[in-house]
Amino acid sequence: MTESIAEKANTLIRSLVAALTPAPDQDLSQADILAATDAHVGIETMAAALIGRTWRTATAAQRARLCAALLVTVTRNLADLFRHRPRLGRPRIHASDDMDRWRVSTLLTLPAGQSVPVTWRIERNSGSPQIYDVTIDGVSMLESLRAQLAGILTNEGVDAVSSRLEAMNDRG
Repeated sequence: MTESIAEKANTLIRSLVAALTPAPDQDLSQADILAATDAHVGIETMAAALIGRTWRTATAAQRARLCAALLVTVTRNLADLFRHRPRLGRPRIHASDDMDRWRVSTLLTLPAGQSVPVTWRIERNSGSPQIYDVTIDGVSMLESLRAQLAGILTNEGVDAVSSRLEAMNDRG
């Protein structure tokens, strides 16, 4: 693993943490949180992983709708974690130079002293690296959503998955 990979992963995670962690005397707007998440998360990669082979046959409109709904879902999950203003521990990178994807494990320490293990799955692409999954305290966002939505995808299709995500977002 070159220092370059470690530096890029560390920079990406620290940038996301900084963007999602409000100063002690302020709260972030939903628009700020959404923009920060969108800039750091490879939402198309995550959406494609969420629905698997169906991604290839989905129309551009279906993909766009799914990505928009998924972005809001991911944003809410991350905002919930970062509203506590955690401190980021030293990241540990799990990858080799020839891999396009790697995992970065960190500990987020909450103000009360509780530590939460977080694993960031990152994809290196032609642009800058982007996060495509986050595992918080042993629960993968992507795997959890996939398990919740698998039956809907199989029985009703991608539009129904988007509708379910939108409904979850409206309730949230």
